[in-house]
Amino acid sequence: MKKINEFINNCFFDDYYNWVLWIPVIFSFGILSYFEINYNNTYLFYFSIYSALFFLIKFYKNTSIRLFIFSFLLFAFGYMRALSYVNNMRSPILKCKVGTVEIYGIIEDLSYYQKFNNTKKRITVKVRKIEKYKKSNDNNCIKNEFSPYFSDDGFMQNLPKYVRININNKTYKPKFGDYVVVRANLIPIPSQSFVGAYNPQKEFFFQQIGAIGYNGYVEDYRDFSNHTFFEKMRNKAYNVRENIDNRIIEAIGEDTGAIVSSFITGIRGKINSDDINSMTYAGLAHLIAISGLNMSIIMGLFFVLIRRILVQSEYIALNFNIKKISAFLTIIVGFLYLSITGFPVSANRAYLMSCLFFVAILINRESDTMRFLCFAALLIIFLEPELILSPSFQLSFFAVIGLVGGVKFLKSHNIKLSTNSNFKKPFYYIFATLVSSLLAEISVSPISIYYFNNYTTYNIIANIVAIPVSGFITLPLATFSILLFPFNLEKYLLIPAGWSIDLIVNMSKYIVSLPGAVHIVSSPSILGLSLIVFGFLWFMLLEQKWRYFGVFLYLVGIAISVFKAVPNVIIDTEDKFIVIVDKNGDLYFSETKNNYKKETIVKKLGEVDYKPIDEYLIIDNLNEEIENIFRNKDIIENFRTFEARHNIFK
Repeated sequence: MKKINEFINNCFFDDYYNWVLWIPVIFSFGILSYFEINYNNTYLFYFSIYSALFFLIKFYKNTSIRLFIFSFLLFAFGYMRALSYVNNMRSPILKCKVGTVEIYGIIEDLSYYQKFNNTKKRITVKVRKIEKYKKSNDNNCIKNEFSPYFSDDGFMQNLPKYVRININNKTYKPKFGDYVVVRANLIPIPSQSFVGAYNPQKEFFFQQIGAIGYNGYVEDYRDFSNHTFFEKMRNKAYNVRENIDNRIIEAIGEDTGAIVSSFITGIRGKINSDDINSMTYAGLAHLIAISGLNMSIIMGLFFVLIRRILVQSEYIALNFNIKKISAFLTIIVGFLYLSITGFPVSANRAYLMSCLFFVAILINRESDTMRFLCFAALLIIFLEPELILSPSFQLSFFAVIGLVGGVKFLKSHNIKLSTNSNFKKPFYYIFATLVSSLLAEISVSPISIYYFNNYTTYNIIANIVAIPVSGFITLPLATFSILLFPFNLEKYLLIPAGWSIDLIVNMSKYIVSLPGAVHIVSSPSILGLSLIVFGFLWFMLLEQKWRYFGVFLYLVGIAISVFKAVPNVIIDTEDKFIVIVDKNGDLYFSETKNNYKKETIVKKLGEVDYKPIDEYLIIDNLNEEIENIFRNKDIIENFRTFEARHNIFK
């Protein structure tokens, strides 16, 4: 026991350099604890913080107590930051269906989605006024101060701050900042279909979207001049982004152009459903997200290009530090690119890390990628704590942590991923791609399976081909084509970029068609996923021998997830259906019109098909019996009675 204590103490203090890497992790635990517990007694937390500060002063010289108190304070600050952020984001949320209305407001966001392989538009409107379309509509909303309702004059009170609307106008091209009048059917935000599935209510809460409109039609629109300077600049950047997207699609066609545009603008909603599914199942979805690969290539290209241009001037080369000037200008170019992409999480992370790298050049400091990454994570989750719950945030950061930590681990064991030999370079490149793909797989697969319930067998093979093609052909050509837009010559670079995309898409379709290419996998348990995540962080953020304890936690988490308990019955009170899972894992559904929920539950349980419930329960008047389950509020008791009467599980 004494040797174990000595081993832990030695490892703990020898890892002193890496303690700082745990700051965003502990801060994140505080945020997550608020979202999971939602305990709002702020007085108790303030008392705990003041008590911790008192003990910190009293026992400051004791290193162990000091570190423990610092950790607690970080945890508490994370909790309090999430609490204050949620309170600031609260806005009225519609609780009932209100029928057809006219919505007056300003377009704050524009996105696209696919329906039967047709591109549809979706706008988010900052609401100024909502009026009944027909005065005779029933007013079934309860009047209170927390949710919207209609007054007697037909105008909505307690307006939601934003409303997201699917619009059907085929010719209308929305612009950011336009004042619009939209006729639409307004409904509440749907609830989460299953535990662990996408939760629109939580996402829309943080976007301050209080209702959804469908079958929207823009009746009138006009320019709105009363914007602040920041709003004007943002709208200008977003409208430039839309223009670039339209020009790319016009130059090389709708299907290929939509994918090429996604590399630059981050607009993915126009990509054909079959193409995006093929790339996703082939493990290439990261290519069409604005990620570190895109940002590093673009900023790296401009850094080299600016240095090459400046060095041509003898006066500048002799009198100024060209490297620092290039770094400063590259930071500006990176921000312009970031503004065009719409500031997605992965791009924000990549830009912050790239900025820190170039700032290190400006201040003559060595760069530490892992510290840059942790600082970027801390800054992002402090500004927007809800992102800790976002799959894109988790996948983005864990992929980079895995790559940085894994490469550092390999270097510490003298395993090289590059060489100066021209003959060996191709082989080292293939080896580096294999290693990076494997590290990314270990890093993000558990999280990806938890959210999306699929695992791709041949994604490493796909990445060996797709990464160099996109990195050396697609991205550079698409990026430099923007410089040719003023001269209408962009198509001469976009056409070969389109050829490279066609190669990637055709390859992904072939890979997905191979036997056993895609596996549907049930979501890991919360306990199992938590152990996997903590074990992964323990291994990647530490350097001493005790880091291998993280491998043990990772494997235990996988084992717990594989042998997790499966529910026997699922009861949905909103859409009034039940799901029975028999001992063989087969699913039996009662009738429901909500196919999205049905498909989500099937995937979350790791199945590919289901059966009607009457194949399991051979009884008369089945539908009437099921309706009785939901007839009053005591659903569980009614179901127990129903189960006892028909011996469902015997």
